[in-house]
Amino acid sequence: GLALGLAGDRDGAITAERRAIALDPRHAQAHYNLACDLQAGNRVVDALEHYRQATRLAPGHVDAWNNLAQALVAQG
Repeated sequence: GLALGLAGDRDGAITAERRAIALDPRHAQAHYNLACDLQAGNRVVDALEHYRQATRLAPGHVDAWNNLAQALVAQG
């Protein structure tokens, strides 16, 4: 998913990240990557769910916590 996202294929990245999560729901980085792509596509509410899941699974994931805070601020 990350490579697709970096190449500008956000929809492809989201699809790949959802597949990764389906295979391993405890994959914190996949939740984080999905959340980033969702937020970049202005789908903040959906992104929040995955940032929260990433922080539950990997409490030390500083970027996930930071992006969760930014998404909450963006949501208002």
